[in-house]
Amino acid sequence: MIAVLLNSGGLDTLASIRKLQEIDPTLELHSLFVDLGQPNATRAKAAAQAIAANHCLTHKEFVFPEGLTAVEVDAETSKTRTPYLNVLLHILAASYARKLNIGYLVSGADDYLTAEFDKKFAAILAEEGRAPYAVIPLYPMRGIAKDDRIQYILNDPLINQTISCNEAVACGVCVKCAERLANGLLAN
Repeated sequence: MIAVLLNSGGLDTLASIRKLQEIDPTLELHSLFVDLGQPNATRAKAAAQAIAANHCLTHKEFVFPEGLTAVEVDAETSKTRTPYLNVLLHILAASYARKLNIGYLVSGADDYLTAEFDKKFAAILAEEGRAPYAVIPLYPMRGIAKDDRIQYILNDPLINQTISCNEAVACGVCVKCAERLANGLLAN
């Protein structure tokens, strides 16, 4: 199988690669990292580069021009987030896959990317004049709990290079940092 890997530099990206390599040892991945101006972009970029260097044939980085995406601050938690981040990332990755003439897109993100998301994603591409929908999204970690994902790659030498926290510097207290710490990993 040949696929574009939507590479966030995160745990789920690494776990997705490992899962797909078990299914298809001849897997060929082309990594895409997208910097939307998210606070953790510098750390995420370094982690994505490390993952790509070890598991991918090629690695492309795309940086959105400043001001094209928004970063919101949650009033209750003071944490930052990029609205519709995964939708934007999937559209960019699908476009990149088409450019490379590749029919699969691999994403570790699946917390809320359901079959309904898949249908709406296909509709978005069709409305853009890109029908028929030729890029098939794959979510190797769909349905696997976060702790199980971590255990799946616990002995991988890249695990502590991956990132989870959305902040510029790992906060050590958010849900994502807590998941890592509970499994004996660095808050990253």
